[in-house]
Amino acid sequence: MTHVRSARLVLSSLIAFLAIVLLAAPASAVRPDSQAVLSPVDFQVINRPAPVHGADNRTHMVYEIQAVNQSGLEIEIRKVAPRAQGNRLGLPFTGARLAERMRINSGATGTTLGPGGSAMIFIDATYSPARKRPAAISHAISLAWPDAEEPSGIKRQTFIGVSSRVSRQKPVVLSPPLRGPR
Repeated sequence: MTHVRSARLVLSSLIAFLAIVLLAAPASAVRPDSQAVLSPVDFQVINRPAPVHGADNRTHMVYEIQAVNQSGLEIEIRKVAPRAQGNRLGLPFTGARLAERMRINSGATGTTLGPGGSAMIFIDATYSPARKRPAAISHAISLAWPDAEEPSGIKRQTFIGVSSRVSRQKPVVLSPPLRGPR
């Protein structure tokens, strides 16, 4: 009888553990893209973007995208363009503007990830306060890398994906400094 109880306890513990593991998802997760593509770089939004009203009278969503080069080639990230409801969300990040926002973890500069390299891309997507708060965002991403079949050629890939829900949490609002004796 004790073996049966022990087996039931182990089985129920295993089922509970598997349920937790299978139901857990990153905070930024949304449904898988139906148009998913294979890419040499894995992109992931780290935290859900949270819209805040800025002093420039624009709404800002500041967040990070982690990029990991899963290939043995150097991969250039040419463009990261935030999108919502199928439309552009602020200006795309390209060239020097993208390089300023990208921290390559090896300490290199630019927008090219070495084989197995990774980076954080710091995004500040802005839009008019008249625009409705998006429920989710995605990104148009363009990559380029040397073509192994054509020594002087370059392969290019552009896709829309790397989706995330937008946080519904209200931002913290700071008021002017308190007055009175300290």
